[in-house]
Formats: sequence, C-alpha cells, structure tokens
Amino acid sequence: MKELVFASGNAQKFAEAEAILSSFGYNLRMRSCQLEELQTTDETKLVRRKCIDAYKLIGRALFVEHTSLRLPHLGGFPAGLTQPFLKTVGLENAVKLLFDSRSQVALGVTTIAYTDGRTITTVHGEMQGKLVPTPSTAAGDWEGFGWNQIFVPDGYSETLAKLGMHEKNKISMRRAALERLVTVLA
Repeated sequence: MKELVFASGNAQKFAEAEAILSSFGYNLRMRSCQLEELQTTDETKLVRRKCIDAYKLIGRALFVEHTSLRLPHLGGFPAGLTQPFLKTVGLENAVKLLFDSRSQVALGVTTIAYTDGRTITTVHGEMQGKLVPTPSTAAGDWEGFGWNQIFVPDGYSETLAKLGMHEKNKISMRRAALERLVTVLA
C-alpha cells in the first residue's frame, strides 16, 4: 500500500479522504496541524500557501485541501472565504444571506495542493447542486460539518448531511479532487 500524508486539523475531512483513498490502495496518514489560511476567494492561492506552510512544519511530501461553496448568483462567493464566513455568521444566518429563491444553483469545490518538497501540484474537484432555504437535521457527526446541511447535490433530494459520509464519498467534490491527485501521483 502506498502512503500519503494529509496535513489537516479536521478529523472529518481526514475520515472522508481516508475512506476514499483506501479504495485506490493508499494508506493515509494525518499530520494534525493548524495552518493559518489566507483570506481570499482564490482557492488555488490559498492551498498553495497552506501547502508551503505545512511542508515547513512537517518536512515531507504531503497534501492539503480546502473545500468551499460557490454561488454563481453571488459571483462565486463565498469561495475561499466559506469557513470564516460560516464561523462568523453561523449556518442559519448564512442561509438567510445566501439563499436566492430565483437561483439556488451552488457548486462545491475541493482544491488540493500536493508537494514533494520541490514542486507543488494543484487539482480540483467539483460537485453541482443547489442550496436549500433551511438547514436539514441529521444524526451523527456530519450534521454540523461545514455546509453539508444546506447543499443538495444534483440528482438527489437530500442534503449531504442526510446522505451521510458513505454516500457523499461516492459523489463528492473531495472524491473528484482525490481521484485527480491519484492520477497525478501515478
């Protein structure tokens, strides 16, 4: 089994990534670290900076990721600012501010940066969907995970929170990005 190091302080992201990558023959190791994120809507710039900072701390080949929500009717906002935006206003208030009854179209994006210490490679994965006007409730850890309670993927009638990790991992933007990373590393 090949080994990959994921530099992250988020156990839920790690659990999803570990489940996905194990199906490709990778043993994922988490190196827990809190990295300061650039406050930018440019996810590629954000993950490249996180990757450099993580490599300085850990000193070995690794990857970092950032998953964000983009709303076309708001010019792509909140994008790279998703986490601080949700942390500041809370999920209920975020829905009140972001939801537009004329256009619920939303895009989930995962951007990964991988470095071997010499170069940085970035890959992206996307998932189309829509925003719902009221957060769903679901049992378990995934209920309060990011914006899972307000995003319904295309082709589904339930939010990511209701679908749960197993079903989400089959279709998610994180899966699409990790598949691209595996292709790059092959």
